[in-house]
Amino acid sequence: MQIKSNLPFRKADHYNVFLIPEDHNKVRRIRLSVTQLRVLIAGILVVVAFSFFNLAGFLYYRSLYHDFETERQENLASVQERSQVLQDLKALEETVHATEGYANKLAGLVGVERPELRKGLGPVRKSGFDAERETQALKWDELGEKMDLAHVRASSIDMRLQELVKIQEDKLLYHASRPSIWPVKGWVTSEFGFRRSPLSGRREFHGGLDIAAQWGSNVMAPSAGIVKFAGYRGGLGRTVIVDHGYGIESYYGHTSQIHVKSGDIIKRGMKIAQVGTSGHSTGPHLHYEIHVDGVPIDPMQYILQ
Repeated sequence: MQIKSNLPFRKADHYNVFLIPEDHNKVRRIRLSVTQLRVLIAGILVVVAFSFFNLAGFLYYRSLYHDFETERQENLASVQERSQVLQDLKALEETVHATEGYANKLAGLVGVERPELRKGLGPVRKSGFDAERETQALKWDELGEKMDLAHVRASSIDMRLQELVKIQEDKLLYHASRPSIWPVKGWVTSEFGFRRSPLSGRREFHGGLDIAAQWGSNVMAPSAGIVKFAGYRGGLGRTVIVDHGYGIESYYGHTSQIHVKSGDIIKRGMKIAQVGTSGHSTGPHLHYEIHVDGVPIDPMQYILQ
């Protein structure tokens, strides 16, 4: 069974909005037309949409600002780090430069050629260093390359200094090994070179010095070395031979007593024998020879005192 309504349906021309306060005061009624209501709703929607877009824009720009600030801080840190690297590089180059000067002076004192140690690097900054300007001009790879070159240069100087120290040590050892003092207190009766033999009267080569002294006088080592021979040796009688290194050997003949044995390590000024007349001798004296690479030379070339 269907029931049909005969009541007419009409759209409202106005709407009433009631404002009811909580303090039970008078209720207010606002009467709005359909057009006014539509305008009000549209206005509310516009305000809500505008607020939403403002919030979205704020969040977006805040994110951009955060990214910008982060990048700015990173760039600032990068600039500061690059500046510090440049300062460190400058300090390293100045240290290398000073050490290089020391190496050159040391080379001159040692008596070798001046080392060429400055290849591959530009001049060291001495004044007007602007870290900020340098920081802007150089890239990280260029800074790294300069730092590597400075380290290579420092390593080269270090090796050169070690070489110079070794040369100086060798020279000191060489001079310490030179038989530079008189082996006995006395007077020279026969010099190095050709002479008339006191035994045969014939002209012969005399390969050393004859130093007359009282019988039993101490014979001292004129420098450090190792005893190569200690015993009887033909016409030289009781003989001591000392190897001083660098091809230098010293001979001490006609002694009366020997106080060292083969293989002993001796120092300058150590007693090694006593003056005598053993072997072919006309009186108490020391026959003293110096050989360099097996060749006799004049001992006076070595004696300094």
